Amino acid sequence: MELLTERGHVVVGAQDGVAGLEIASRLKPDLIVTDWRMPRMDGVGLCKEVRRHKQLYATRIILHSSEGTLVSRHADVCMPKISDPEAFMLVIEATLTVSDTENVA
Repeated sequence: MELLTERGHVVVGAQDGVAGLEIASRLKPDLIVTDWRMPRMDGVGLCKEVRRHKQLYATRIILHSSEGTLVSRHADVCMPKISDPEAFMLVIEATLTVSDTENVA
């Protein structure tokens, strides 16, 4: 999270998927980065709920896991956890760039 804030991104954390959905509903973020394994609502459940909300439907989602390959049609990017912070930043920037270009009419 520190690397993101150093690069000018506003970062808000949540303890679990239920709290993450509540925060996202309130703040309407450009991007949600979620772990697969979380208490109360896992990352896949969070992705599904975000896609059900009209105000959040277009929010970009990166779903990542340390437990092997993960696939979800509800996330924009599914990836293993990356230990290299610069590589992870590249994925974040690329995901946000796609979001920016799609919203230009």
